[in-house]
Amino acid sequence: MSLMAKQNKTIKHKTLSSYYPKLYILGDFLNEFINDKIQIIKEKDPKSYKDLLKNTICTLSNLKEYNNDLIIKEKLKECKKEGNNSETQQEIIDYILRDLLKTGDKNILITGNRFPKVDLPINILRPNIDNRHVNNSSSLLRNTEWKLLRARIGDEAFKLILIQLSIFLPIGNNCFIQLSGIPIYELYDHSKFVQSESNKTGQSDDSKESFQATLRCRRKRKRSNTDEDMTFSKKSKINTRSLMDVKIPRQRIYYGHASRNPQGKITYGLPQSHPLHKLCYMENHFQLSNIELLRFAQTVIPSILGQGNDDNLKTKGNKYRLEGVLGMINELVARYRKIDFRHTLRSCVKNEVNPVSVGILKDDHPNVKPSTSVPITQVFPDPTSQEDSKPFKLREAGDAIPPLLKPVSHGQVCRYIIAIFRRLFSSEMLGSRHNLDTLTSHVKRFVKAKQFEPINLHSLLQGIQINEFQWNRIDPHDNQRISVSEATKRTRVVEDFIEWIFSSFLIPLLRHTFYITETSTTRYETVYYTHEDWYKATKPHMDELKDNLLVRLNKTESYFAQQGPLGVSAVRLIPKPQGFRPIVNMGKKIKSKNVLGIPIHGFNKKEMTANQILKGVHQILTFEKDRHRASLGASLFGTNEIFGPIQHLKADLNKKYGKVPNLYFVKMDIKSAFDTIKQGKMIDVVSNLLDKNHDYCVMLYCLLLPPASQASHGASRRLFKSRAVVDDHIVSTFGGHAQEIAKPLRNAVIVDLVRRKQITREACLDLLKIHIQNNVWQIGKQFYRQKVGIPQGSKISSLLCSFFYACMENEFLAFTRQQGSRLLRYIDDFLYITDSPNLARRFVETMTKGFPTYGAQVSSGKTLLSFECETRGQMGAIIDPGDDGQILFPYCGFLINTKTLDVMSDHPRLLIGPIKQSFAIRSDRHKGSTFISWFSRQLENRNHIAYLDTVHNDINTVHLNIYINFALTSMKIPYYFKSDEIINQRREQLIVDSLINSIEYTYLAGKARINHVNNRKNDIKNHYNIKKSNFIFLALNAIIMILNKKSKYKGIINLLKLRLKLKLSNKQHYKDKQMNEIIEKGWNVIKNAKY
Repeated sequence: MSLMAKQNKTIKHKTLSSYYPKLYILGDFLNEFINDKIQIIKEKDPKSYKDLLKNTICTLSNLKEYNNDLIIKEKLKECKKEGNNSETQQEIIDYILRDLLKTGDKNILITGNRFPKVDLPINILRPNIDNRHVNNSSSLLRNTEWKLLRARIGDEAFKLILIQLSIFLPIGNNCFIQLSGIPIYELYDHSKFVQSESNKTGQSDDSKESFQATLRCRRKRKRSNTDEDMTFSKKSKINTRSLMDVKIPRQRIYYGHASRNPQGKITYGLPQSHPLHKLCYMENHFQLSNIELLRFAQTVIPSILGQGNDDNLKTKGNKYRLEGVLGMINELVARYRKIDFRHTLRSCVKNEVNPVSVGILKDDHPNVKPSTSVPITQVFPDPTSQEDSKPFKLREAGDAIPPLLKPVSHGQVCRYIIAIFRRLFSSEMLGSRHNLDTLTSHVKRFVKAKQFEPINLHSLLQGIQINEFQWNRIDPHDNQRISVSEATKRTRVVEDFIEWIFSSFLIPLLRHTFYITETSTTRYETVYYTHEDWYKATKPHMDELKDNLLVRLNKTESYFAQQGPLGVSAVRLIPKPQGFRPIVNMGKKIKSKNVLGIPIHGFNKKEMTANQILKGVHQILTFEKDRHRASLGASLFGTNEIFGPIQHLKADLNKKYGKVPNLYFVKMDIKSAFDTIKQGKMIDVVSNLLDKNHDYCVMLYCLLLPPASQASHGASRRLFKSRAVVDDHIVSTFGGHAQEIAKPLRNAVIVDLVRRKQITREACLDLLKIHIQNNVWQIGKQFYRQKVGIPQGSKISSLLCSFFYACMENEFLAFTRQQGSRLLRYIDDFLYITDSPNLARRFVETMTKGFPTYGAQVSSGKTLLSFECETRGQMGAIIDPGDDGQILFPYCGFLINTKTLDVMSDHPRLLIGPIKQSFAIRSDRHKGSTFISWFSRQLENRNHIAYLDTVHNDINTVHLNIYINFALTSMKIPYYFKSDEIINQRREQLIVDSLINSIEYTYLAGKARINHVNNRKNDIKNHYNIKKSNFIFLALNAIIMILNKKSKYKGIINLLKLRLKLKLSNKQHYKDKQMNEIIEKGWNVIKNAKY
């Protein structure tokens, strides 16, 4: 157990020290505080008792009193040291639990117990406390080692330590499970102040003033209200709010549907249900009454209009301001009537976009010759709608309709939206030309933002001059200085107006005009299509899906489908380089509560989604996956599992040949893997996998992981998770399951939530049958049942697909399991590596024939070989060698050297498009202080053990991987700090410090990760033979060379060069020919990247 002891016998733990200022070993704590002649540990004591005292961590459960340890020390000295033989161990435990209940504080020991309403005397013959679950935390105290501890220290001291201390038991890998004390997940807010106390104050842990000061300041201090502020607050009655927290729901622009008139033609502008549209096209729209204008004004600027009925709308503030607002609303309505949205769209949006710019025609890999097939993107339109009789783009006679679906560029979308804005919002309405230009610049940023990027009201108000809005003034001709109260009211009115423009006008306008989505190639980039083009391109494929994949339901079947336990699913499609991928949205709330006997926690309180209902089934399938791993063949359940088989293959080949021989690589993919699975066969596969003799139980627990970096300020990561087991495993303690959970972890803390869900095998199988055989899609107003395949987008679809093709592999591909060969399969992507050309060709022939009993056929367009071989009478695609003559074979984000089996990241694929498409910044708060955390996470994504293992890989390959990782990650920095952000000297220093800390953290994290994996294998070899100086040299050079292309970062580059000289005082690195060759080679790889 890697615990760092100090002179005062306190220790440090990466996770626990984030919550507690002092940690002790239980034996040391008792020896220090119990000062008498009695020995707590004796030579002949059982090993379990010695391990309990030597490896258990304890700390103060109550953090409110800093000197609590001194108080406990005095109480322990006063305790009697002899035990009371008249009371059993269980009676003592019941006394402790009853006393804990009286304190009113949460405690792990009393979790899972039921207490009587009447406080009766405790007697072993009359149980006073009822355990709701077998073997909860308090049951561990009945073990022999705890009985012996009670006998050594006495009943009073035994009660005291269990009531006053938080105790953590070891479970391996420096991980612990909490036995007693306030649940550590309840102290989550304390995680920030402990680390700041130890790192920033520079004082010892025994500094009372430092700890108490940090305790008081663990949360951001709010500004106190002055008398003037209090007076204003009472007078204005305006609720203050943080503009940073007012988020614009930009995610609503995605996956919209076109609106059509009764003749089936697409309508443009706002939807007909929008309040502005309805107001403009009322019967008496030329003479709107004040009541009608007030109703609409209530939705635009709610701060000046309170809640009320139609005849009695309550107004707030001055009536003259309300008159100005109504005048602005009247002008807004009049301007909206005059806009011809269709004509504006025609003039602004032209089909001149190169589809390659959004990835529609991109090849699968740059080293593979392009396919000749024509990709067409698809979607599910409303089958009841009709195609518009007029083409969208005016064409002359003889012009051919474009065969490809081309996206609308961001520039064209911005041109259209800005044209609408300038027709609708005049400079007089917004106060000035400056405000109009500022608003349109925010519109451009809104349109070009990537998916999941937040946009808040604070950012949209930047540059807006509030005092320029004339209709917001009580007296437009009064230019005198205004009061604080008046300024606040004006600000709030403008805030409401700007929020309405983006949330209630721009979002419906975009959604109603364009079909907006992401694609499989552009990832986070927002892609726009006109609804008409989208419909025309997808209608033929929709008809094909109806014939081959779906069965239409009648009215009766549709009604019962909506009442089913999993409801119905909405469907959307993701454009792919060749075709589309239908994604079933199972995140829709389900009103039905009949879930076939599977208890769902909280279902009666709130509606749940299909994926939430399937969570218990997912845990059961995950449990069976781990139990039957040997029978699942070459299945990989994550890209992290790819390196292990390759590593074993290289070791076998070296053992067989003494070197890596000539190898043959084959990569194949099942065509439409999810949509061609035979449902009956899938049910049989799952039924054989489930336990036939036992039911299941799902246990809930909390997992706390150590801080990721210094940027977290000591805050650990808290996750609430669940784990499924079969009934015969429940009799064991949760500690046994915690040891299994802790095997792949390090420095973690696990807390049993003592919550159990019983799920029978029959209920699990019945829910799976409904999910697989009765998956209902809603397309428009019609309902369809999927007759072939399983739904994509389900929580369990990947597991089901892996199980299905594992069964197929065991039946038809068992010949691949020979020495010198290795088959890998990630869901439906097969990779076969062998030293036998005959086996390679046999694998190609077998896969090419297909598997009719499983409905599986190989996608010939995705087949890739490292040797010449015919597939279906044609030569298969062969990977081309690189400029250096080496062949790097791509597979699931990795590049595998066909001669050495060295592993690299698939950087050519990452460099096909702009690097900004590969990530999204999901928070815009505190970007300076959180930069180190963000940058460290980006580095960690490619800080894989496959790239850093120096036993498997050549050292030059590892060095090249390090350089490329930092180079690719550094390309994201210009997008993290926007072009209009000012980087002063103070921020430059902060960025440089963050980069240096991230480099050091990445080096140590990679080392710890590799050592942990190899320690589990009892491998004594040094798999991380990387010098820290070389690591820093490569990382800093990569960052400097990338940022050197951006003049904005000149100051940062100079500081990094200075740090490079200070970090590497030995000039040998600059003269090292091998290191410079790696930098040159790495730069040649990434120099043409777009960033």
